[in-house]
Amino acid sequence: MTVIDPAQDWTSLSRLYAGAETLLKFGGFECEIATDRITWTPGAYDLFDVARGSHVERRRIVDLYEETSRASLELLRAEAVRSGTGFSLDAQIKTTSGERRWMRLQTAVALADGRPIRLFGTKQDITREKQAWDRLRLRAERDALTGLANRDAFEHRLRGALADSEGLAALLIVDVDHFKSINDRFGHAVGDAVLVETAQRLSRLFADALAIARIGGDEFAVLLSRPRDRDRIAALGARAVRRLKRPVPVKAQQVAISASVGVALVDGAQTRDGLFADADAALYAAKAAGRAACRIAGCDEDAAPSLRLA
Repeated sequence: MTVIDPAQDWTSLSRLYAGAETLLKFGGFECEIATDRITWTPGAYDLFDVARGSHVERRRIVDLYEETSRASLELLRAEAVRSGTGFSLDAQIKTTSGERRWMRLQTAVALADGRPIRLFGTKQDITREKQAWDRLRLRAERDALTGLANRDAFEHRLRGALADSEGLAALLIVDVDHFKSINDRFGHAVGDAVLVETAQRLSRLFADALAIARIGGDEFAVLLSRPRDRDRIAALGARAVRRLKRPVPVKAQQVAISASVGVALVDGAQTRDGLFADADAALYAAKAAGRAACRIAGCDEDAAPSLRLA
């Protein structure tokens, strides 16, 4: 192995560093605190799609940060100047050519007589890394068959909604009636098609829902933030029953289906377990009433007759 002597071959070292910048998509920077004077290496210019060697103004570069990232940057920078300690930030930017990228900013502070005088560090393009993590997160949070949220993601959303006293109106549990019979008669491929169609219908019916999920084999859940009055929520439940009763076209056949709906209204006092228990009790009442029905927890009457809605 050949070792380059820095005292003898700065050209080779510069070429090596430039190659590393290109390969790893990073660049170096420094910024004088008193004047905001910025110095970049070529990789930093490339990250923002700025012509190499051109004059760089901090104000214009900061404007390329997405709003939330920009706010975080300024807070962290102010704290770094105050305390003399560095920071790390994953920030979203929009380059001068309009491309959106994710960048990892690693910053240290240079001191003179104990006072911060300069920020320096690296900027690295982590767009692909961010996209890969987003794909993994999506897989972890989504039901593979229907594309809806899975139970874990739904319950996370429910906990957040319950923490916001004004953010949640109702929980609906939707169960496909006689789903086992559909699987036994037509096969699992048709059963899967019924679940996918049910998911799509629920997504259209409850487009403004806080969350829609498949939480079990043939069971779905919907979180509503509005409407907040019983009659209108009952109307939505009744509409869901009617829409889900339409046959599902699968290849050359029409598969007859129906669904039962149980609704728990939020009064501000329920826990997660209590809310699910109320919705499940209402669902069981709907099934006991003959299925293809909607019931609201704490109400004896069927919800559907309370509104005539196409």
